[in-house]
Amino acid sequence: MFTQGKKERVALFIDGDNLYGSLAQLGWHIDFAKLRELLTADCNVYDCFYYTSWDDDDRKKKFAIFLINNGFTVRKREQQRIHKGGKLVTIKSNTDIMMVLDMILTRKNYDIAVLCTGDGDFCPVVDYLRNNGKRVIAVSSKFDTASIDLVNSVDKFIDLSEIRRFVERVPTFIKEDSYEEEA
Repeated sequence: MFTQGKKERVALFIDGDNLYGSLAQLGWHIDFAKLRELLTADCNVYDCFYYTSWDDDDRKKKFAIFLINNGFTVRKREQQRIHKGGKLVTIKSNTDIMMVLDMILTRKNYDIAVLCTGDGDFCPVVDYLRNNGKRVIAVSSKFDTASIDLVNSVDKFIDLSEIRRFVERVPTFIKEDSYEEEA
């Protein structure tokens, strides 16, 4: 999808919590196997990383197994529940630093980094990768979720609405004991 006439090496970095938030606003779900296929077509795949917060939810475990069985490396971090005045204020996972480290430490293994996030906090690592000869592509939603700074710092930005017809997961009846996708 992104090659320039030769088989380039691609690495996919998915900010699971950010992508889940974008899709919740858009009201549809992604088939991650189709997303991987689309974003790595005509490329040599180095790896497809998926970063997520973690708890003991069986659905998340099944989802992780699904991802692993479809060629993803799942990186997870336990959820941190932040309370204020006895009330749960937010749940954080802080997986961004793991994503940044993987992007930097594995940079010699890929030519193109595809980031599935709209988080502007990734702008410094995008600049670093581009200054080190890497092409960087971001995939997110321009509808209220993608940082304008990130959109402007990458080589190419792909709005989720542009690829929806290729990657949308069509809802089906799901048995109680089967896998149900989180995003």
